[in-house]
Amino acid sequence: MPPQVQIWAKTGTLPGVRNEIGVVEYPDGKRYAVAVFTRGSMLVQRLPEVDRAIGAAAVRAIESIAHDLP
Repeated sequence: MPPQVQIWAKTGTLPGVRNEIGVVEYPDGKRYAVAVFTRGSMLVQRLPEVDRAIGAAAVRAIESIAHDLP
């Protein structure tokens, strides 16, 4: 997300499951509720590549419904 975007989020992690749900607010005041749920075969706690994919999915979801964002 761009640095001027505010994010309030909660992560949920269990073995093989990584979830993120939250609210994203853009500088123009528009807010979007976003939830991304994942499942995987790896049981490790830290998976930065999955975290990045969750963020990218959230951005793409917002961009698909908000065509006037910078």
